[in-house]
Amino acid sequence: MYPEYHIFRFCEELLEKYRYDSRITSIAAQNAQLGRKRTDYSYYFSSYSHCWGWASWRRAWQHYDLHIKLWQEIKQSNILENILPNSKAVSYWQNIFDSIYENPTGITWDYQWTFACWMQGGLNIIPNVNLISNVGVGEDSTNFNSSQNFSFINLPTEEMKFPIIHPPYIVKNLQADKFIQYTVYHASRIDIFKQNLKKILQDKKLIMHS
Repeated sequence: MYPEYHIFRFCEELLEKYRYDSRITSIAAQNAQLGRKRTDYSYYFSSYSHCWGWASWRRAWQHYDLHIKLWQEIKQSNILENILPNSKAVSYWQNIFDSIYENPTGITWDYQWTFACWMQGGLNIIPNVNLISNVGVGEDSTNFNSSQNFSFINLPTEEMKFPIIHPPYIVKNLQADKFIQYTVYHASRIDIFKQNLKKILQDKKLIMHS
């Protein structure tokens, strides 16, 4: 990861501002809107908790469950339909959570964090400019490799302007969330299976050489 140095001041100020506000579960550094400005304020609110450079509080993290034990109940209750923008997004995340529930110690930790945020009814702060770039993409990458076309990887960073301009409301930006779902979260179930298989094979290789 390559962070814009303003990320630290940005997170520090917002960690204090929302310290006791249980509506907010995390503060992200990543903005994957590909240059689209979603607000005139310094940040907006989202259902999605980007994990490339982020900050949170103990009050939120205490709900983290690697095994997402609540998933079967949540799935049967169709709760994702109240969180996500459309049925295609619901299907995508059902596949994700099904895969994690079946193999909780596999490739991911961040999907479980998203699940924890959603189960708290939480929103996440997204800066209106991108403050971090993922430069760790290559043939040996666990999740991504150079042959894949992910437009949100290795994005240029931008300078955050201070003082921070706070929005006067706490409502998720549905337009931005729809774009993120379409741009970032579009893998199929077979893609998820391939990622898990790659991680398993890498772990076995490490054990054999240890």
